[in-house]
Amino acid sequence: MAHQFYEAIKAVYGPKSHSTHPVRTKDGITPIKDKKDILSLWADHLQELLNQDNSVDQSIADQLPQLPIISELDTIPSIEEIPAAANNLENNKAPGPDGIPAEIFRYGGNLLLHRLHSFISNAWASHILSTQWKDANIIMIYKKKGDRAICGNSRGISLLSVAGKLLSRVMLIRLLDYVWQQPWYFPSLCRR
Repeated sequence: MAHQFYEAIKAVYGPKSHSTHPVRTKDGITPIKDKKDILSLWADHLQELLNQDNSVDQSIADQLPQLPIISELDTIPSIEEIPAAANNLENNKAPGPDGIPAEIFRYGGNLLLHRLHSFISNAWASHILSTQWKDANIIMIYKKKGDRAICGNSRGISLLSVAGKLLSRVMLIRLLDYVWQQPWYFPSLCRR
């Protein structure tokens, strides 16, 4: 039922189509205009940029102290936490892959938030989160320096699902509330 509800909202506000600009091959000479080839070039560029080897000394990570598990953070979110998190979402931001803007959750009313709470509760209890909430659209933005057709002259931003951001906000608020109550928390060192 929650899945059908989410799909109905997505159908109304659904993903928008994006234009594709011509780019040049790595050598900067050969222009590419075919959409499939352009997407392949961008995929290769992002693969190379984002998936570099990162050698980490595991012995350093092993030296970090193990903290106890905080069971209060693992309870299913309450209905009150959903509107609190929704009110922290920013308006006028580009939606993620589902195409649903933040304003829908902020101003959609109690019925919408109750349905979203039901969806989040089911996901929380089953430990299965919709892949739509984890996926991102990477949008390339030209840096306004150099040739626009060269991939390296653009930067990528990730547009995440607003519903996924809302769930993340619930978890962040819980975690921060827990930290602020601890005796070792020093307000002068951390911003609230």
